[in-house]
Amino acid sequence: HPNRALEVINEVPADKLDHWLLYRRAEAELALGMSKALATAKDALAGAQEDLRAKKNLAAYFDMMSRCLSAAGETKDAVDNTRLALAHCSGGRFQRELTNRLASLEAAEQS
Repeated sequence: HPNRALEVINEVPADKLDHWLLYRRAEAELALGMSKALATAKDALAGAQEDLRAKKNLAAYFDMMSRCLSAAGETKDAVDNTRLALAHCSGGRFQRELTNRLASLEAAEQS
C-alpha cells in the first residue's frame, strides 16, 4: 500500500522525518514509479550514515539507492551501490538476494 504509506509519512513534520521514514518514503515512491524516489533515497542514506545506530542497517539503504538508480536507468551506479550494500551486509538471505541482484545488474550493464 505505497499510496497509504506516503499519506502517513507526508503528515510527519519535516523536522521529524528521520532516515528510516525517508527510506520508507523512497520505497513507496519507487513502488509508484515516482522519479523523486532517488533523491529521497539519497537523503535517507545520508541520514543513516550520520547515525551510529543505523550502521548495522546501511546495507538496506545502499540497496534502496541501487534500486532507485536502476529504475532511473543508471545501471553502473546501481551496480556500485549494490556492491556497497554487500560490503555492509552481515549475511543470510539478504546477502543472497543482493548477490543475485548484483549478478542481474552486471549482466544488464554488459548488454
